[in-house]
Amino acid sequence: MPTRPVVTRAVTALAPALAAALAVTAAIRPAAADPAAMVETDPATFALGGFAAHLRVRPGPRHLVVGAGAYALDLPALLVDARAANRDAGWQVRLTGAAGFVDHYLAAAPRGWFVGVEVAVQRYRYRNDDVPGMEAATVDLLVMPRAGYQWRPFAAGFYVLPWLGLGYAAEVAGDRRVGDREYAASPVVPYAAVHLGWEL
Repeated sequence: MPTRPVVTRAVTALAPALAAALAVTAAIRPAAADPAAMVETDPATFALGGFAAHLRVRPGPRHLVVGAGAYALDLPALLVDARAANRDAGWQVRLTGAAGFVDHYLAAAPRGWFVGVEVAVQRYRYRNDDVPGMEAATVDLLVMPRAGYQWRPFAAGFYVLPWLGLGYAAEVAGDRRVGDREYAASPVVPYAAVHLGWEL
């Protein structure tokens, strides 16, 4: 079972990548615009017993937005049971993650269509109803190309950001076995979300 220091080290490893992205975009500066900052969340995570908090920044280039965030949720049965081996097998799975992302907007950011990539470190905790008092955990590294649309119903402030992604998760630490049971995980991770945000 991974310990919290493993997760901490993995999350810390994302910081240089995000700093490098900011430095590169600051050096390029095509079609410069005033910097902008946005805060956003995914309301669905709260309904699933978790949270989501993201900070996104347009550092200068008009079409580019970079960001980072943290999130947690209990996986719904629909996702747990997507693998036949897990179906009706008593699994309870909680996901906690931290991510960095870079998005390129087709129009002047931050509005309209965008494509980008998210890199995340995610910790999964596994429990099973048939093995009370025991749990297991893994740490994954996720790389997910994504696409979405940032809709601004007003001239400034509030926005809605629906997006879709399809990623690949590599297990880097831990074990999915709880007692004599093993959770079946797929390395291919589809995802969809609707974020709500506010430009500061």
